[in-house]
Amino acid sequence: MEDKKERCRNAYSDYDRNSMERFFKGATRLADVIPVSERERIQFTQDTLEFVRREDTAYTLIYDLEKMQIHFTTSIYPDMKTVRIGALDFSSDAAPLALNLQKPAVSYINYNVDMNRRVAESFFRDPVLTKTFGWRITDDMIDFFASFPDKFLNILDF
Repeated sequence: MEDKKERCRNAYSDYDRNSMERFFKGATRLADVIPVSERERIQFTQDTLEFVRREDTAYTLIYDLEKMQIHFTTSIYPDMKTVRIGALDFSSDAAPLALNLQKPAVSYINYNVDMNRRVAESFFRDPVLTKTFGWRITDDMIDFFASFPDKFLNILDF
């Protein structure tokens, strides 16, 4: 494993190298015995994410595909919250919703392109991310990202 880490140091930028080192740390931890009970597995996963966390980590996500749940924390509200996918209304006449990660509990807001544009703009205009990734994102690109979900046809309309 040390040889892989050394190749990682030589081949990547600081950001990429940090990501790869975090990946190696997490993979090493996952090589340990994973708990059997659901509660212990979720705690183990949360502890692993905390173990590989960067100081600028905004949120963590744990996908439980068997239970169709998403567990998440945010840097502002670190208590774990759970979204139960089966409790959501995916029917074609349901109002589109967005999960608001900036609340202390699971909270939904009505989705619309303007809200999505504000989210895309805050992400792609973030000075740290722009500098780190060398982005040159135009307003037209942000408009494209913001309106992209509305371009999908409703499969029930066929």
